Amino acid sequence: MDYENIIAGLSPGGANKVYEARILICFLLNSVDKPLSKTDINNIMQYQSLVNYFTLSQAFNDLIEDEQIVVYKDFDIDENENISEKKYILTKRGQQTSKVFKDTIGVTVRDKLSSAASKYLKDIKSLQDNIVKIEKVVDGYMVACRVKDIGSDLITINLFSPDKETAELIKKNFINKSLQLYQNIFDFLTS
Repeated sequence: MDYENIIAGLSPGGANKVYEARILICFLLNSVDKPLSKTDINNIMQYQSLVNYFTLSQAFNDLIEDEQIVVYKDFDIDENENISEKKYILTKRGQQTSKVFKDTIGVTVRDKLSSAASKYLKDIKSLQDNIVKIEKVVDGYMVACRVKDIGSDLITINLFSPDKETAELIKKNFINKSLQLYQNIFDFLTS
């Protein structure tokens, strides 16, 4: 039994040492094969309790210092023209670390990490595809909801809300349930 990890609040097989966290970060970046921010990496790891924040931060900084991860040069710009958080990719050295030490990560931990990454990236994509803007109007708030698709928008709807709290609830639920809403509206209007 892995009592040290249980005491630290980590899942069995989680990284309680910096070198273990370094291996997990390299494995994650290699397996998703796309740039991730430090926040992305932390959120994925925390979702499965695979490493604590302080160990992850030290491992992350060590990987940068050892030039195993580097800043990805292309930055995304959100619709408010803000540059997003820096994203990182593996260097050849980082890829080598991932390959050489992959087998030191238990199969269960690899599966948990892959599953958490997949869910997280799917949730992020959903947030990028669902755009919700809240605008103050004279008698309350207008909530403009939109689901982007490859061509035309899948759905666009404007809803009135009498107060800010309800507008925020509409926003949250639209982001989380937009496809279900679309299906219900489509079924209702086509039956």
